[in-house]
Amino acid sequence: MKANIALDATGISLSALCIIHCFFLPILAASLPLFGVLSELEWVHKGLVILALPVALSLIFSTDRFLVQCLAAGGVGLLLAAAFLPQLHDIELPVTVFGAVLLGMAHMLRILKKRHSY
Repeated sequence: MKANIALDATGISLSALCIIHCFFLPILAASLPLFGVLSELEWVHKGLVILALPVALSLIFSTDRFLVQCLAAGGVGLLLAAAFLPQLHDIELPVTVFGAVLLGMAHMLRILKKRHSY
């Protein structure tokens, strides 16, 4: 059980870092051009999504709660779409943030369920 809570805490942390990255990197890019260059590298976003994928998939397949599975699947689907579909380039930021929020919510719901199931 402690391993699952650690995994959920990792998932919540990754979701929070994703949201922070999305909102604050443009501000940093405006003040420091190096961050602007880094924010435009496509492999960075794809790499971050691939990093989050095992944590998200373990959440989907290790819970029997349908709502948690749907939130996690929707979140990971949105992250994958935003990172890998060029058609979504113009709306990549809101799609990514919404996907990260859904994943974070799924992890939090699973933690809450474990704490209240005793």
